[in-house]
Amino acid sequence: MCVKSDRFGNTVRNYYNTNQRQSVPLDPSNVSIGFSNIKVSLVDKSLECSFVRLKSLPSVSNYFDLNENRSFYLLTAFGRVDATGVIQY
Repeated sequence: MCVKSDRFGNTVRNYYNTNQRQSVPLDPSNVSIGFSNIKVSLVDKSLECSFVRLKSLPSVSNYFDLNENRSFYLLTAFGRVDATGVIQY
């Protein structure tokens, strides 16, 4: 999740979806785990994010391994960030 916030800072957070269709932080103590070179900006009223993501992180359960040959989806959403930093869409 890409976040630009005065309260929470500019960052990309790593979440995963449970079977209950809920987004859960991959590591609550390090919400940007697996990401580097994070850049967040607001350009013409649009939020732009770029980052580098590790393909795999074997020490972290639920970290989606991009080295495996399987399909995946990149989810996008639009909305305001609530008081806890979660996007409401």
